[in-house]
Amino acid sequence: MQNRYHCGHAEHKQIAGSDWHASAIQFPCPACLRAMAIGQRKHTTAYVNLQQIGAAMASFVVEVSDATAALGELLSRQGYCSSSPARDELTHAAEAGRDGQVWRKEYHFGSDTPPHFVMALMQTIKQEVTILSEYCPALDGAVAFMAFPRRNADLEANLFAEHGSLEDAWHASAAMQ
Repeated sequence: MQNRYHCGHAEHKQIAGSDWHASAIQFPCPACLRAMAIGQRKHTTAYVNLQQIGAAMASFVVEVSDATAALGELLSRQGYCSSSPARDELTHAAEAGRDGQVWRKEYHFGSDTPPHFVMALMQTIKQEVTILSEYCPALDGAVAFMAFPRRNADLEANLFAEHGSLEDAWHASAAMQ
């Protein structure tokens, strides 16, 4: 028997079997939440960035802006926290409570983590934002990678020595699929 979302529509094939499954089916389907966002004139966008936490720690960060209340609730069940938006790779965002400006999720790793583990983490994040994009009015056009205005070239050189930069590593991970 096929699972159904709260709205009654059949479960989305990308979500079935994913970490989103248990939470997502308790809400309206991606198309209904997307229609809700359009009706509320929301421009929901997911930003995926690399942020330096300390000398030996970094994280990939997903920040979702302009989400509907229902999508915000779903994101909170997926481990996202309400936060102020990050300004750049070096400035950590502050938690903002339920009324924060973005929903934020971090994937931490040591700067000495072997590249193949970082690439695997990137794949996990790409899968998550692919699912997340289905909830956004602009679909996959609502996902922005490395959208910070200023980049930390030294951090990227250390983390992605094999590939040269985050973009090159990101594109190399696509070749792994």
